[in-house]
Amino acid sequence: MNKIEIANYVIKNKKIPKDFHNYNIVQISDLHNKSFGKGNIKLLEKINQINPEVIFITGDLIDGESKDFSNTLEIVKKLTEKYKVYYITGNHEQKVLLRRYKDLYLEYFSELKKLDAVHLDNDYIRLKKGNAFINLYGLTIPFKYYNYLFKKDKNTDLEEDFIETSLGKINKDEYNILLSHTPFYFEDYEKWS
Repeated sequence: MNKIEIANYVIKNKKIPKDFHNYNIVQISDLHNKSFGKGNIKLLEKINQINPEVIFITGDLIDGESKDFSNTLEIVKKLTEKYKVYYITGNHEQKVLLRRYKDLYLEYFSELKKLDAVHLDNDYIRLKKGNAFINLYGLTIPFKYYNYLFKKDKNTDLEEDFIETSLGKINKDEYNILLSHTPFYFEDYEKWS
């Protein structure tokens, strides 16, 4: 698909601190090296209209079959010039690592780091606004767990304590956001809280 789709959600939860009411987040996923106009101008215009406080990128900005990441790096550069950007790894970024492009993969992540985009790789950060904060977790699901890529008879369930081992215990009294590329393990995410 070569079009921009925008879905708006309003999240209400009593754990969200008042300082975060009307906090605007843009979440981007699965661009797969696509370009929406020269320099991704159409995508940038849409994002600027929303005027988010932060941007979450949930993987697959690149296409695992491509060796050219310039389009992706260009859009991230433009975003980080105006917004705070947090990103996680998707299966296509891992696909590049597992194939013959390992050096390009390392270069890609090195370039992202130079752009001041924050990579949450089984890690978390506190987003602060005023005197309040919310927790932002980034979970990397290893490539082997992308079950649609494997035969149905192959067990690709997460180990029971995979998320807690990767991210630690969560404080259920605080407001927490989990970024993960695949929805296949939603029940596991929910169990972790």
